[in-house]
Amino acid sequence: MKKKIATILLAFIASVGMTFAQSGTCTESTYRANTTEGTSFLIVFPRITGTRVTDPTLQMYVMATANEAVTITVRSKNSKMGEIQIPAGGGFGSLKIDNNLLGYMFDDDLVYPRGIIAFSNDGKTPFSCYAFIQSGPLGNSARDFALAIPQKALGREYMIQTFPTDGKSTEFVILAAEDNTTVRIIPNEVTSTGQAAGTPFVRNLNRLESVMIASKQKVKDSSDTLDMSGSLICSNKPVAVFAANEATNIPFAEAYSWDYTFEQVPPLNTFGKRFFVARLDSCIKNMECCVTALYNNTEVKEYRYNVQTGQTTTVTTTLNAYQSLARRPCLTEKIFNIVIETSQPVLCHTYLTSASYNCESIYDENGKLIITNTWGDPANAMLVPWNHRVKDMTFLTNKLPKKDDESDSYWNNQHHYVHVNVPKNEIGLLQLDGETVSNSLFKTYGGDANMAYAIVPVEKFGKHRLTT
Repeated sequence: MKKKIATILLAFIASVGMTFAQSGTCTESTYRANTTEGTSFLIVFPRITGTRVTDPTLQMYVMATANEAVTITVRSKNSKMGEIQIPAGGGFGSLKIDNNLLGYMFDDDLVYPRGIIAFSNDGKTPFSCYAFIQSGPLGNSARDFALAIPQKALGREYMIQTFPTDGKSTEFVILAAEDNTTVRIIPNEVTSTGQAAGTPFVRNLNRLESVMIASKQKVKDSSDTLDMSGSLICSNKPVAVFAANEATNIPFAEAYSWDYTFEQVPPLNTFGKRFFVARLDSCIKNMECCVTALYNNTEVKEYRYNVQTGQTTTVTTTLNAYQSLARRPCLTEKIFNIVIETSQPVLCHTYLTSASYNCESIYDENGKLIITNTWGDPANAMLVPWNHRVKDMTFLTNKLPKKDDESDSYWNNQHHYVHVNVPKNEIGLLQLDGETVSNSLFKTYGGDANMAYAIVPVEKFGKHRLTT
């Protein structure tokens, strides 16, 4: 069972204005957004595979806060999937996607009409959008949520970050927003269809058509990393890009379970140079921070605070273009928070191994101990650069479905948290759902005495609002 810990590090978009050295004449969008809400969203579901895969459940969740009621329509290229009604005053709803209409499963490097668009019928009422995918039965399933980026904030230039595969492919899917979209792709790893690393190739897409690029699958016990991080995308028109791991043990090597992860990739104009991240919960075994550079000679400094010694140490690394910081544990039982500073804009993710069954051992129906290592259930989150912060945002927490053999007490024992960074002089101003967050929850970053963070319990399921 996947214990999903909500890490709300969500805010974007600014204009930085960059161009790939080897990508030709892409012109990046200069649109600025200061919210996760929009009036239309493009979604595509990367492939989910593994021994547990059955016909996957594909679902869209939407949330609106407007005073007026809003109807949100969900369509594929060829079919209407349905509508979601949000009442006046705000709320959230969901729609299960019909796999027979969408035709979810698709092969590598072939163009398919697998995209979905969700839009408010009046064209003006904003909402936020999430994509959910699950394969296999409850209790033995792979699943993940992804926050969608508003269509208006999509870009033309992207760089991929994934976790190095430990058995299955890493992958990314490109979805066109308009007809006659030409996409230039430079993979940083040999693809499953034989496209060479570092060699550009072109794919042509029409509206709501997509193409998936995947690494080859790792040979057992080989030293291959098969990491698509650093792969580049340049298109003549805006596209949506999603990156995924089909199945992975992120990042704890002894974790007993694999899982699926996917996130929407932000365009290059969202990259930044300063990031804050803290250890999320006592049941988190390990967290890794990964930085992927866009330019040569990018200096990365990690200011690591050790809670046992009370000291902050600095780790400095220099990366060339499209290189990633070597994966290593950065947030452990000792290291509780990190400030990351870079000399040039970068993409930054955190990868973690959480615990299932509330960190307890697992027993069979006869009381026999069957698993003592309950560390598993990988997850990842994009770290948002501090210069893209917002002061008002909404987010959604969702309760997992109940298994047939699951007790009410266990099913009700689901917890969500929101991770928030604020300047220290704004402690006392932060509110969650209209209530001030307790000062006692805040801690200071060892690498920046002017910054603080709080990991705030979110007790209710549904829509929420953070303001400061």
